[in-house]
Amino acid sequence: MLDSVMLWFEEKEIKGGRKGNRRRSGRDSEMRRYNLRTFNLVFGVMILCILFFSFQPAHGQKIKDVDTPPETWGSPLVNSDYFSRDRDPHVAHACQSVEYQHLGKKFLREYASQQWESALDDLKFVLGYFPNHPKALMLMGSITQITKNHSLAIHYYGRALKLYPQYSLTHYQFGNFLIDIGIIDQGITELKDAIKINPKMTLAYAKLAEAYSKNGNLELARQVAEEARKLGYKGEIPGQRP
Repeated sequence: MLDSVMLWFEEKEIKGGRKGNRRRSGRDSEMRRYNLRTFNLVFGVMILCILFFSFQPAHGQKIKDVDTPPETWGSPLVNSDYFSRDRDPHVAHACQSVEYQHLGKKFLREYASQQWESALDDLKFVLGYFPNHPKALMLMGSITQITKNHSLAIHYYGRALKLYPQYSLTHYQFGNFLIDIGIIDQGITELKDAIKINPKMTLAYAKLAEAYSKNGNLELARQVAEEARKLGYKGEIPGQRP
């Protein structure tokens, strides 16, 4: 009798062991699937992080060069489009702050006292954040004409147009500057580009007429001056009758 009971318990233990092995095998398989899913998820997140930080979408184009002051390199707003401030509150806020600090009273004192080096440093800072900032470009041109350092302004105008070539105002400003320093042909090209982008830009027509007069193309100067008058330009055009 005792032998029969022992035999019955041994059979139960063997069967139970087999069921336990099957259960453990099932749990192991499920765990492996879980670990694989977790690995795939973590790996995917890592790839997304790498792509995000490698090609981080920013307001501007990050360029570490002599034109962007070192203290601005970590900012996503470096090389932002000045003309995007109306549709981007971050750009608008940054522009207001930069102008206050570098085009405000301090800059006016530097300009009035002819501290050209300090004034140019302020302008370089502004143009580091906003390469196509119209006022900063105009002042850069004004100071470099005074100091006879035309190449500096040419460099910054060229950089602005390389980053943001779509604005007629920048082309007009550059063309105006070039003609004023006697680089007539290139100035004419920039003014034509401005007119191509904005066919109703009266200032560009007026300056182009002046450029043609300086170049000796008097008939072209007359035709372009007439176009400026038709568009409503009432100012004086050098080389043309009122």
